[in-house]
Amino acid sequence: MYGKNESAAQYLKLKDLDLYYEVYGEGEPLVLLHGNSGSIKDYYQQIPVLSKQYKVIAIDTRGHGKSKDTSRKDFTYKMFADDVKAVADHMKLDKINIVGWSDGGNTGLEFALKYPDRLNKLVAIGANAFPEGVEQRLMDHFTNQMTQLNQLNLPEMFNERRVMKIMLTEPHISKNDLNTIKNPVLIIAGDKDVIKPDHTEFLSKQIPNAELKIYKDTSHMVPYEKPDELNKDILSFLEKK
Repeated sequence: MYGKNESAAQYLKLKDLDLYYEVYGEGEPLVLLHGNSGSIKDYYQQIPVLSKQYKVIAIDTRGHGKSKDTSRKDFTYKMFADDVKAVADHMKLDKINIVGWSDGGNTGLEFALKYPDRLNKLVAIGANAFPEGVEQRLMDHFTNQMTQLNQLNLPEMFNERRVMKIMLTEPHISKNDLNTIKNPVLIIAGDKDVIKPDHTEFLSKQIPNAELKIYKDTSHMVPYEKPDELNKDILSFLEKK
């Protein structure tokens, strides 16, 4: 049902974009951001739990799910962060919490940098500050896929190409950038994640108010593999004063 629930569905019309999101529950606003090539439905094990205590706003990133982007621009995580702010503005929300997984975590970091006064707390799951934070074998795989897409050069694969390109070229968050984040941040990763362990540790050490949680026997697919533990950790972190 999540990701195609008409009773919870909302569209925000922006320039070159119909941004799709769904709203569940009442309370303090909590925005859920999925990963690359994903959609709202990836949080099907989180939404029913989190929405009992929070107003959950689950967004289909532009070019993903039911969000339709008609521009010809390359995607950036800053652009995605602007979209999140647009939703917050539209809903008249002064401050939001963000849970972002993978690309969603990267977007959350960019939001913390660009709109710190609009953010309460951030949970970043399997996030990276720059492409080199991802295991090389996976980046090589993405590079090969990108080469094939470019060789085919089919118009109908334009969106697929830019969805792939953002992982190869973004983000560009420096150590100094991370040092400026003052919001409370929970960094989560699996011990078998495709994000390099030293990179996850780097994030947690460079963000002044960051906590780190590594899940045992877990890959990059934390919301799928450890839903109960993740839900508990998110709620515990958000409830801290």
